[in-house]
Amino acid sequence: MKQKKIPVIFVSVLFFIIYSTKVHSQEYGCTTFSLIENQRNIFGRNLDTDAEFGYIFINKRNMSKVSYFDSTSTEYAATWISKYGSITFNQISCDIPHGGMNEKGLVVEHMYYGNSNYPPVDERPAVISHQWIQYALDNCQNIIEVIDIDTHIRISDTEYKFPIHFHVMDSSGDRAIIEFLADTFSVYRGEYYTACALSNSSYNYSLNYLSNFIGWGGSNPIPVNVSGTKDRFVKAADMVKNYPGSATIPVIKYGFSILDSVWENTKWQLVYDLDSLCINYRLLSDTSIRTIHLRDYDFDCLSGTEMLEIGNDPNISSNWLSFTTQLNTFLINTICNLSGFVNSVLGDEADDIAVHPESTSSCITTSLNKDYDLLEPILYPNPTNGMINVKIDNIKKIEIANETGQIIYTTRTNINIDIGKQPKGIYFIKITTDKKIISLKIVKL
Repeated sequence: MKQKKIPVIFVSVLFFIIYSTKVHSQEYGCTTFSLIENQRNIFGRNLDTDAEFGYIFINKRNMSKVSYFDSTSTEYAATWISKYGSITFNQISCDIPHGGMNEKGLVVEHMYYGNSNYPPVDERPAVISHQWIQYALDNCQNIIEVIDIDTHIRISDTEYKFPIHFHVMDSSGDRAIIEFLADTFSVYRGEYYTACALSNSSYNYSLNYLSNFIGWGGSNPIPVNVSGTKDRFVKAADMVKNYPGSATIPVIKYGFSILDSVWENTKWQLVYDLDSLCINYRLLSDTSIRTIHLRDYDFDCLSGTEMLEIGNDPNISSNWLSFTTQLNTFLINTICNLSGFVNSVLGDEADDIAVHPESTSSCITTSLNKDYDLLEPILYPNPTNGMINVKIDNIKKIEIANETGQIIYTTRTNINIDIGKQPKGIYFIKITTDKKIISLKIVKL
């Protein structure tokens, strides 16, 4: 696979995608922008789609995860342990977000781009396209680390689910557009990031179109009433460029005005404040702005993944629900019922997608209690190909059971635990020490 970190700008204009007549064009909406004023970093996003329904997720650090592929897939699924907590906005499933921000102030958002061309199979493990977003939020604290993802995982070229490109920003103000074009990982950053917006055409195509307008090298007036991806890009980029400053209009308010100017079948509007680690958002059905402060939430995985129906008030603690497969099933089945587009892509796999997080993810935090406040995981690697290490003192007994409750392994030591001959699946480990019993879950690949 060819790979480049900085694209060649002087290339022929890419063919603008002709939307399929089978799916309404509004399915392919969405606009993002970034804005920096006096070292304050703001990122905005319109979600233009069929339905407003969705959930906000509090994703925890120290969660072991396995990327989703259906049961017939031959893909080499990526596995990882989340380093950072995040808050994401999801319409499909836990760990398959539209976008979000992590506790380090990294924002990762996607836009539909029908000409995305993901790399062919190689030695790297794979994820589906939207799960690339969660992988980045789980593992990266800045743009440099996001770019480095390409050395570790790839988006499946056959089972990506949705063709998308990415707009990312970190708390230092570093920004980038990431696209997959003709099997090439392309990054527009620094001097190549010349317009602070993204919609649904390739970035290079959008820049070429932008050059026709006043203030960008051309003579065409900036469109007033916009529709379609090209004009949304022009309008958002120009409004960012011409922000009059916070003395004239507060930056968050201006961010929402940018999103209003490129409204097209919009259901959610989000304005991220990366410096304050807060997310401001509003919905089509409720124009009041709600704010979530990441510092108000617990990202320790022992507290469990939490979810909030997006229309509910995040400041009412009882509105936040503990993650369950039942709620996750409700999420994906509801969006499949509301969106013919999503249902056409995911409907046959809805039940498999819904159960995937609970069946493959587990908390491996070290802070189990005051007696076991370790600096490293007590159980690793998780997921495992067979070998398991347990790092804890005063072990009296370890028992491993399969999903049916059958004990398949017993030992009184933490050395050379091997379940390599056992089938793939979830296993439950009970560790008895001289002080307490600890129960954990591990994934066998």
